[in-house]
Amino acid sequence: MQVNNFPELMRARGWPSGTTASEWGAAMYDHNNLSLHFAEANTERFRTSTARLVPSDTTGMEFEGDVSGGLAQFLNGALDRSPDEFEAALERWRDRHPDDHRQLSWDRTGDTFEVALAVERPPVRTWFHRDDGPPKTEEFSANCAGVRITAHIEGSNVDIDPRDFLFPFDADDFEQAAQQVVAEADFYFDRDNSRWFIVYGPDGREYYPKMDINGDWDDADELPLEIRDELGDIEQIRYGETIDFELFPGWKYREYQPDITF
Repeated sequence: MQVNNFPELMRARGWPSGTTASEWGAAMYDHNNLSLHFAEANTERFRTSTARLVPSDTTGMEFEGDVSGGLAQFLNGALDRSPDEFEAALERWRDRHPDDHRQLSWDRTGDTFEVALAVERPPVRTWFHRDDGPPKTEEFSANCAGVRITAHIEGSNVDIDPRDFLFPFDADDFEQAAQQVVAEADFYFDRDNSRWFIVYGPDGREYYPKMDINGDWDDADELPLEIRDELGDIEQIRYGETIDFELFPGWKYREYQPDITF
């Protein structure tokens, strides 16, 4: 289903109208780390710079008065021409760039030129986040160009790539992207908020147990219970340092961060 603005997106997904940005992740996806950012649209499609050019006392053309924007740099290469040559240079540039994001126009009166360069603006002026939700005003509804799905992962320094959606877009694609962000956030939260150990048995065998933030062990079923209990009492140690279990000769352990990605 195609949606054209944020209220339509909320209706398409069945979100209650009072849901704020800070409540959105928890309310819609049972996930406190998700958040929405909103794209403020550029209300004007083009930014226009203007200049007045007159014949120089020496040669070619010169600017008269102040020149707005980057138009001076844009025209610099054509200023050493006569008025007719200058206009021909403008025409050649316009003919070579019919679909360019810059639109060049001019008015000529005698040998005086009024030149305008309109540069197309990106659809989004800025992305912003509000803890109390999107502004509930008609002006915002008109100027909201899109929605960004992002996540902050507590206890991790991983930055998940945001998913940007500019209106109009398909609400199902938005939903799929949100679920992907949820899965990535859960993965990195679990990876970076768990303690990972290599345990070496007396026979040299390696075990790879992991303890989650609740103190529960995963992948440790084959370890003797007393070894798991000892691991649970270990304070933070330096990564890469192999240490002997004092009470269990021949057993060693090392804490490490797994080099795995989503």
